[in-house]
Amino acid sequence: QSQYNFKRVEFPWFRTKFLRSISVGGKAEKKNLGILREFVYQIIEERKKAYKQEKQEGVSLGGIDESNASSMNRRLTFLDHLIEIQSTTETSLTDQDIYDETATFTFEGHDTTASGLTWSLYLLSKHQQYQ
Repeated sequence: QSQYNFKRVEFPWFRTKFLRSISVGGKAEKKNLGILREFVYQIIEERKKAYKQEKQEGVSLGGIDESNASSMNRRLTFLDHLIEIQSTTETSLTDQDIYDETATFTFEGHDTTASGLTWSLYLLSKHQQYQ
């Protein structure tokens, strides 16, 4: 994903959605985002199934046996919290909402860090006196 972001910086015509969508890189970006989207939805579905199974077995999502609330087996993940909210509250938290929040926390943090490190290394390579 970062390489496509750099292309947009380097070549201004890739900033327009139409030109980007008909380019080879734009098509590859769309394909990769589709694969990523399917992967995240698959993870959400697997966690929701595990949540339902754990509820049926009398164990809460966090691994706490309801008969012994002090026995914590694992910590809740961000996704676990969202699934818990979706199933126990009357708010209209949809699967799309869960996807959006999960993707933001997971991939935006990763992409920002990777971009920052890449630019830092690039600038260091251009200015050898600071290496």
